[in-house]
Amino acid sequence: MSAVCPACGQPTAPGAVFCDNCGQNLANAMPGPIPVPQAGSTPCPSCGFGNAAGAVFCENCGSSLMAAPVQQNYAPQPPVPPAYTPPAPPAYVPPEQAYPQQPIQQQWQAPVSYTVTGSFTVVATGASIPIPAGKTEILVGREDPVSGNFPDVDLDPHDGLNQGVSRQHCKLSMQGSQLVVEDLNAVNKTHLRGQQLIPGQKVPLNAGDELVLGRLRLVYNS
Repeated sequence: MSAVCPACGQPTAPGAVFCDNCGQNLANAMPGPIPVPQAGSTPCPSCGFGNAAGAVFCENCGSSLMAAPVQQNYAPQPPVPPAYTPPAPPAYVPPEQAYPQQPIQQQWQAPVSYTVTGSFTVVATGASIPIPAGKTEILVGREDPVSGNFPDVDLDPHDGLNQGVSRQHCKLSMQGSQLVVEDLNAVNKTHLRGQQLIPGQKVPLNAGDELVLGRLRLVYNS
């Protein structure tokens, strides 16, 4: 009965020392442990035995080593990092360009100029006397072309002469947003809310106040 090659499984002739197919040593029926290949050796592609570099046949099984690659004692090298290139310094920018001066916005507002507004109502007749608009001072009295006196509010048509109204009796003006009245040293005096005014003294005049010039009673309407 013919033997079988323990390496390649092909039948061998009785008494053969090496396998005719792969060259396996047939002296031992059971193959021994496969030696661990040494660094720089040529491993056998059939049994894995580490043969000396340059060997043509395996010293363990006789297989051809012509196509077997030589194991290199190679250790992978870590990747080489790229060379460090420092960043270029920023270009110089003059301070006046980097931080341009912003024009200062001045929140300037023109002063508010209040003007006298409103009207008078003659208590005795109910007549309405408008106050000229757009003025900061209003002269109240009687018109007299002979003396060249032309007040803003003329009370002559409302019986001002017989009621004791002077040519320049009183003056209305603005103090901020407040309307004030001032007696101009009228002969028959000026009364506000029942109180006689001191000449030259400015007193607040509010809507609904009764203003008496001589004996002529007026109510101020804002």
